[in-house]
Amino acid sequence: MEFCHHFGIANPRASSGDRTLTAYLNDKYRGTIAFGWHWMRLHLRNFFSHGRDFQRRGIIKKNEAVSSQRPPAQWQPAEFTREDRLFIPGASWEFPRYNEVVCRLKQEIGFSVYQYVHDLIPLVVPEYLGPGLPGRFEEWFRGVLDIADVILVNSEATGNDIRRFGDLTDTRVPDVRTVPLAHEFELPPPLPDARRHIRMFNDRNWRLADHATFRVLNEAHEPYALVVGTIESRKNIYRLLMVWHHLWLQHGPAIPLLVLAGKLGVFIDGIDGFLQATGHVGGRVRVIERPTDGEVAFLYANCLFSVCISYYEGWGLPIGESLWFGRPVLASTSSSLPEVGGNLVVYADPTDSVDIEAKLSRLIFDAPYREALASTISTANLRTWDDVTANIWDELAR
Repeated sequence: MEFCHHFGIANPRASSGDRTLTAYLNDKYRGTIAFGWHWMRLHLRNFFSHGRDFQRRGIIKKNEAVSSQRPPAQWQPAEFTREDRLFIPGASWEFPRYNEVVCRLKQEIGFSVYQYVHDLIPLVVPEYLGPGLPGRFEEWFRGVLDIADVILVNSEATGNDIRRFGDLTDTRVPDVRTVPLAHEFELPPPLPDARRHIRMFNDRNWRLADHATFRVLNEAHEPYALVVGTIESRKNIYRLLMVWHHLWLQHGPAIPLLVLAGKLGVFIDGIDGFLQATGHVGGRVRVIERPTDGEVAFLYANCLFSVCISYYEGWGLPIGESLWFGRPVLASTSSSLPEVGGNLVVYADPTDSVDIEAKLSRLIFDAPYREALASTISTANLRTWDDVTANIWDELAR
């Protein structure tokens, strides 16, 4: 929170909906007998989920809420000169006064502003988000267009979206330059040596076993395809599940598991209903909520292939990350995704279930084809985060 106090702007946790358990329950059960019962129930759920239940609901502990508002013991105000270039690496729209502060300082001093924009999801596909969010995002983005001298984007697709927004709204768009993100996945430290027995007594030659937790090992005990990312409608999860169900009706347990690894998003009633109605597609679909970086690395390294058939992305990190671990990918032809995968990836029309099923079937049942793709990936020149850093620095130095 030192950043917020440094620039005199609002605490983003308050803006993003995080709140204490008492505040969370007051919305529904203030002054009722049910308040105490639900207070105890949620504490127990959070305990047995190792903190994930509070995290999923946006609940923070009371001491976290207090400490997030407390100013740091020592800080110095930022001092700009006319020759400076202010680089803003991500969306600042959760900070209500951010653009206002930057605009005022820029007018007073005259430095340049470089804003990195990752996507225009709230404007291009607002139907996949909650109410109110697209309007807040548009207000922030119009402010960005007012103050930015240069906009850096992660893909040509995002750059085209920005130019199109300018054309449709008759708004000035500054210079837009593309700095793609990386394929690289930086590994966290391995877990303690207590898991060495996994290597000694298990027949499977698991890669990165030292990064795996027991819940992930339990779900990955059979061959599996992998989907990484928020579980939500924009990711085209419902269509993927329908295709997987159709494959299961044809081939039964001969199809691999489908592992969905990510947090739960909004508007997933249809996804939940389909999973319940089909018994998680005959037990062939597994959900791993909020996986750690180590768990995700293990899942990538040991999957048959990964799937990313999203309707819209600004970049598409799961495609690059799967390639980084040498595993084939079935990706969507939409938005920026072909820029991430290039000629290393199998593509399908995200709106065509027949096309998706045909591509999946070959990846599932044609092992030589799948491993030939993996062999091609292993010799590819993939992009690192050092590359991204160097490119950004070059743009700032132009």
